Amino acid sequence: MAKDRTMNEAAGRFAGLDRFEARKAVVAAMEAEGLLVKTEPHRHSVPYSDSGKVPVEPLLSTQWFVQAKPLAARCRQAHDKGSRSSCRSAGNRSTATGSPTSATGASSASSGGVIASPPGSWSAKAAV
Repeated sequence: MAKDRTMNEAAGRFAGLDRFEARKAVVAAMEAEGLLVKTEPHRHSVPYSDSGKVPVEPLLSTQWFVQAKPLAARCRQAHDKGSRSSCRSAGNRSTATGSPTSATGASSASSGGVIASPPGSWSAKAAV
């Protein structure tokens, strides 16, 4: 599935279809080819997005780990020397003590690292 919730090239002839359309098209194709035994309703718990009010689909994405302690140490040194230079990085800001905090306000210096998603992905995880 692509990030826009349409089927990607791995879906073959269903590529480009919306996820809901694709499900129906797969069932129709299986039925047309005589591969469908039966369909039956099934209730299950599906998480819904608070903002979009749509089902949340599982989607794997690349993540990486950033060592925050060395970044925090540089900011602390600059702060202790009275430097007015900024210790800011993408998604982080410096506090009055020079310790970086995540955009959510959680201190990343004490944890030793931050897990983040690549630019353009749906979400970034805060300090761990």
